[in-house]
Amino acid sequence: MRILAIAALGISLIISPAIASSINIVAFGASNTNGKGVSSNEAFPAQIESMLRAKGVDAHVSVSAINGRDSAELLSAVDSEIPDGTTLVLIEPVRKNDEKHGLSMSENASNLEAIKARLAQRKIKSVVVEMRPLPDDGLQGDGQHLSPHGHQVVAARMAPKVLAMLRSH
Repeated sequence: MRILAIAALGISLIISPAIASSINIVAFGASNTNGKGVSSNEAFPAQIESMLRAKGVDAHVSVSAINGRDSAELLSAVDSEIPDGTTLVLIEPVRKNDEKHGLSMSENASNLEAIKARLAQRKIKSVVVEMRPLPDDGLQGDGQHLSPHGHQVVAARMAPKVLAMLRSH
């Protein structure tokens, strides 16, 4: 009986570190991060989570996104919306929203760099999601939002980069 108890304790000690090392990732952005026009499981954040789990990575990807938000709004929200304990943030570049709100591409680049710098100060890794190039069927009819296939392409492009960043953690 004692041997079984010791064996059970050993197994729980082996399993516990995996549970304790669950990785929290936040997808931070606007409508494409929300998966506007597609189901939540088709959106790139959910697909990246599935791809990481298929590789044996205990990761949870949560979404912090508001449709229509521009990079200045992302910058003002980064400290309040990215919780402590986050390992990595996937940043949607929101270039189309910046154009709609009159922000230049240099302002977009500056805001994205400032977001990354704030996260780095908190010891949180970040990467800007590479939304382009896309295949012909990568966008919905509005020409702005990713189609289910577009989300798949973005997830497949980003998952290896996310995995590499997590392994360097």
